[in-house]
Amino acid sequence: MNGAVHPGAQELCNGIDDDCDLQVHEGVQSTFHRDADGDGFGDPSLTTLACSAPSGFVADATDCDDANGAVHPGAQELCNGIDDDCDLLVDEGFDPDGDFVPDCADNCPTVANPQQQNADGDGAGDACDNCIAIPNPSQGDCDGNGNGDACEIAAGAADCNLNGLPDTCDLALGGLDLNANGVPDDCEGIVPFCFGDGAANGGPDCPCGNNVAPGVHRGCVNATGNGAQLVGRGTRSLSGDSVALTASGMTSVTFALFVQAPAADGNGFGTAPFFDGLQCLSGTLVRLVTRETSNGVAAAGFPGAPLSLLGGVLTPGARYYQVYYRSINGPCGTLANTTNSVVIVWQP
Repeated sequence: MNGAVHPGAQELCNGIDDDCDLQVHEGVQSTFHRDADGDGFGDPSLTTLACSAPSGFVADATDCDDANGAVHPGAQELCNGIDDDCDLLVDEGFDPDGDFVPDCADNCPTVANPQQQNADGDGAGDACDNCIAIPNPSQGDCDGNGNGDACEIAAGAADCNLNGLPDTCDLALGGLDLNANGVPDDCEGIVPFCFGDGAANGGPDCPCGNNVAPGVHRGCVNATGNGAQLVGRGTRSLSGDSVALTASGMTSVTFALFVQAPAADGNGFGTAPFFDGLQCLSGTLVRLVTRETSNGVAAAGFPGAPLSLLGGVLTPGARYYQVYYRSINGPCGTLANTTNSVVIVWQP
């Protein structure tokens, strides 16, 4: 028997018909709201009555998206097209230019353009596009003059390697131009550099003043009265290498060592002294092949073993070449001299 149970008793939430009216918990249960996303905030439209919150239900009824746990009152508002904090506003605080288009949807976030005009369809609004007539989604402007790279190239600026940058920018950003002709070396492919004409070439004098005449694209003077010259010709593709390196102007009967390096010495001007010549290469040297000269000429590569194979070149990029040769009666008396160098920008 339970003396607390009788007609007129206070109904409690205890699983008992306390007031003997054939109903249990009438008028004493609480309303709970479904919390499907587990964020502690309930869906006001999905309710149940219970003495305590059933699993998956909470007392709160302020969630505006019960399928997304990141959306609820007090959440950080993000620029994402969603009312993250359930304040009936979307992306508030993300419109600094005041055009009523939030940054995450604005094609010109810093300049008001409520109509979002974009004539070239590149995603950059006309109000801030640095090249309105030509699609350039990256808005590249390497020289910072406000005129996009795409428009400068369309107006005639050279872009020899078709990388979307004017050649002047390629060079300003560190592209190779070892022959200083204003054309990136990767466009020319095989480029001679490091000549023995001293200050005329912007580099050091040859070891004993044995400079060649200004503008003569050769190494330092040898016993012939002139310098030896290294040139390269052929296809510089690693998949179809037909490059031939030819050294000429050496003494008639001597030995020539062809070498390869990963970098140029002296910023491409070489350093001296290096025997009777200039050291044009830097880094770990690869000895490619030694040849005996014929009438002062020796060659490596095509039609013999591919030059890239001799040098173990497996990936595209620049490699640097020079020839060291015996020079018995050379002007400086060191018994050896060097040619100028060439850079080969290998392609796949």
